[in-house]
Amino acid sequence: MNAIRIFISHSSEDQHLAGRLAHLLCISLRLQPELVRCSSVDGYRLPAGIEVNKRLREEVCDADAFICILSNASLSSTYVLFELGARWGCGRYLVPLVTPGTRLSELRGPLSGLNILRADNPAQLSQLISDVGSIICVQSAPKEAYQALIDEVVNTRWGDPFGLPSDKYRFRRADACDINQIHQLAVEIYGPTRYAFTKDRLREWLQINPKCFFVMVSRENIVGYIDAFPISDEHYDHLLAAKDERQITPQGVHAAGPESSFYIASIVVAPDHRGNVLRFIEKALRFYGKAYPNKAWKRICALAYTANGVKWVERKGMLRVRNTEMWHIDRQNLSTLREGNRAFWRPLLC
Repeated sequence: MNAIRIFISHSSEDQHLAGRLAHLLCISLRLQPELVRCSSVDGYRLPAGIEVNKRLREEVCDADAFICILSNASLSSTYVLFELGARWGCGRYLVPLVTPGTRLSELRGPLSGLNILRADNPAQLSQLISDVGSIICVQSAPKEAYQALIDEVVNTRWGDPFGLPSDKYRFRRADACDINQIHQLAVEIYGPTRYAFTKDRLREWLQINPKCFFVMVSRENIVGYIDAFPISDEHYDHLLAAKDERQITPQGVHAAGPESSFYIASIVVAPDHRGNVLRFIEKALRFYGKAYPNKAWKRICALAYTANGVKWVERKGMLRVRNTEMWHIDRQNLSTLREGNRAFWRPLLC
């Protein structure tokens, strides 16, 4: 059994924030996920079959660093309060991380004497990484490798225009804790023999570019996803030659440049929710337009394998590249499109 380096105590209602924080710590401190415990987030859960309370008692005290996400929900959670009290009793390193709107007046006793960091403050999240790195004797990665992940933590639930309800759906970028659902949906749509990407490969893409997946959520279930990201000319030529898509790698948010193509890898929506697909795509294009400000893409491209896929890219004004399954559109094409399609693609090409 690997010793847990970081324990994140949280309410299940704060699962999304906890998942983003766990991912940020793994990337910034170059830790394997099995060294971080975040019990309600996939990839960081307790092992199957163990005695839960016994293991939690051990890990709460034995972890090198203990971070408690303090929210109104966690202050009402028996488990969080027990974990917090047990850690304080051990006399070991403890960081309270407070979410916006938390009633700090309710922090009494020993907790009120601790220095508190805020989850919506980028500078304080940077301090958290530095402080935890010192405690566990790990040198953090260069800040550009994880700045986008700090932004994701800051934007969780509060101030995130893509996480707000819209009728019965929510639209937002995906996190590491969403990968299991994304993979499951892909297997259901494509079939287990046709869908070739592993969960680990999807997680690798997300680590390289945290903005490569955008999801549609209904009743807390992911019912649609889009994976789209910048790629190099080399990988565009790789796809154009009909080579294995699994061999391409997204470019990072800050690595993309004027020679990059923006690749729409897939648009997947569960059958019962396809009446909402156009709104989903429009939300995604708006998200990707804001995710890469001031980027002048060389082209937008997509592979269309099916009759429905070909019909959609044709209807949106994309042009087939020679006799391949690759379709694209660039700034020159944009001026020739009818007004509806110009407005559709403008978030990415202007």
